[in-house]
Amino acid sequence: MSLDDIKADIKALVAEKSCGPILIRLSWHDAGVYSTGKLTGGCPNAAMRFTDAGEGTFGANAGLPTVALDLLKPITDKYV
Repeated sequence: MSLDDIKADIKALVAEKSCGPILIRLSWHDAGVYSTGKLTGGCPNAAMRFTDAGEGTFGANAGLPTVALDLLKPITDKYV
């Protein structure tokens, strides 16, 4: 397992599913949303995956935890 392997799997996913735009939106929203009050958000926590709390509940992120993350699940399962 290497970073090149992961990149190749993501590249194949984008080619097969034509899902580049939603993956860009996922990365943009996960990196750009940060809760300065409780410090519970932002990219380092991968909080987008939580649909019952955290970034997954923010209205601007609608569809990302269910659609985009579901597309990435086989790759996540392979490497985590």
